[in-house]
Amino acid sequence: MFLSVVIACYNVEKTVKRTLDSIVNQDDLDLEVIAVDDGSIDNTLNILNEYACKYQFIKIISQDNRGVCQALSNGITKCSGKYIYCLDADDKITKNFVSYLKKYNGGFDIIEFSFNVVDENGKLLNVVKNRKFEFSNKNEVNKFLNVLYLDHNCFDSFRYISIYKWSKIIKSEIVKEIVSNYKKLNFKLYEDLVYVMLAASKSKKIKSVDFVGIYYYQIPNSHSRKNMDLNYNDLLELRNKLRLFLNEYAKTNNLDKNSFKTMDFNVSKFYFTRLIKKYHIKVLKKFFDKMKKDKVYQDEKKYVSLDGVSFKRKVYFYLMKYDMFYLIYFCFKYLM
Repeated sequence: MFLSVVIACYNVEKTVKRTLDSIVNQDDLDLEVIAVDDGSIDNTLNILNEYACKYQFIKIISQDNRGVCQALSNGITKCSGKYIYCLDADDKITKNFVSYLKKYNGGFDIIEFSFNVVDENGKLLNVVKNRKFEFSNKNEVNKFLNVLYLDHNCFDSFRYISIYKWSKIIKSEIVKEIVSNYKKLNFKLYEDLVYVMLAASKSKKIKSVDFVGIYYYQIPNSHSRKNMDLNYNDLLELRNKLRLFLNEYAKTNNLDKNSFKTMDFNVSKFYFTRLIKKYHIKVLKKFFDKMKKDKVYQDEKKYVSLDGVSFKRKVYFYLMKYDMFYLIYFCFKYLM
C-alpha cells in the first residue's frame, strides 16, 4: 500500500465530509484512512462511522479527548502504508493527489508539495509554492536543518519546505521512529513545526515537487485558535517549552543555536496575531502592553532578519518591531 492518511478529528461535523470526500474520490485508491475521533461531542463520530461502513479502507479509532498530538500518534501506530500523510479534518486534497505523488514512490524520505490557501467558503486567497529542490544525502539535509526553523516565519515565501505536516508525505519508518518523542512532547501549538523538524532530522533524501496537493482552509474559529488564551503565562510557558526542544534539537543534530535566537519574538508574534481574531481590542491592548514590557521579547527584535520574507510580512514585522498596536490590530482584523 502506498499511502496511509491519518486524520485527527475533534468536533468537525461541519467540515470532515469535505475532507473525506476528497479522499474517496481520488483517481488512485492505493491508500488507507485512519480517522481518530478525539472525544468529539458533536456528530463527528457518526459521520466517520458512516464513511467507514461504505468504504473498507477507512478505519475509525475513538478515544477520550487528549489533543491532536495524542490523536495523531495513536493513528500513526496503526498505519501500514509506505508513506504517512497527516491531513487536517477541515482541508481537502486535490483529485490526483495519490496518483501524482506515487510517481516518486520509495525514492525519497519526504516529498513536499505546494498548496492553495482558501477562505472558509473555498475562495482562493493564495497559492504557496516552495522552491523546487532535491537533497540526496544526509550532509545536504543537515545543512538544510538550520534554515528549516527560520522558514516557518515566512509563510508565503518559504525558501525550502513549509513547516506544515499537511504539505508533505513522509516515509512510514521515519514517522514511526519519531512518533513516541512527538507524543511525549505533546505541543498544543507549534506541533506541526516539531513534527516536521523531527522527521527532517531522520531523513536522507528530501524532494520538493511542482504540484499543488491540498486546499488549506483558513477558518476563523479553528481548533488552533481555540487553544489560545489571553493568560500571558501561557505564552511564556509555550516559549520555554519550545526553547527547551530547540536547544535539545540543536545539540542532537550539531546545529548552531543562533538559528533560534529570535524564537521568543517569533512565538510571541504568532501568538498575538492569532488572538486578534478571537478577542476584543481592549483586552488585546492589555496583553500587548505586557509584550512591550517583556525584556526577552524586546531584546530579540534587533536580531530579526527579513531576508526571504514577503512584502506583506515585512510590513507586519515593521509594525511589531515598533509596537504599533492599533495598526497591527487593524491589519490582522480586517486585511489579513
